[in-house]
Amino acid sequence: MKTKFINGVSSSPSMSLGLLVTENVLQVQPDTQEVCKELVRPDQPDLDTRRKAYLWCREFLHGAWKNLAEEDFQITIIRGGLSNKLFLCSLPDSLASVGDEPRSVLLRLYGAILQ
Repeated sequence: MKTKFINGVSSSPSMSLGLLVTENVLQVQPDTQEVCKELVRPDQPDLDTRRKAYLWCREFLHGAWKNLAEEDFQITIIRGGLSNKLFLCSLPDSLASVGDEPRSVLLRLYGAILQ
């Protein structure tokens, strides 16, 4: 079977990743593999990472971040990084801004920090 991409032709069905373009019409191929066990992924980072992220935000950001209590610190894992760990750190809605500080920041951990 040949899989036609918009910019060319591939003879490998595995390259289609479940999508098939024929005559410039996109079709979704049914999944023929067995259902895999759903991976358990935590929504929150481990406690050590959470604590470090809190301390970094408090140290390097200004305004309301300086007085933020650790229990009010909000952090969410952002999926998709291959060699980095990405987190969205936010002030709670109940805490007013002091000045022009950001209410949410992206924290990226990479390299030696991860070790």
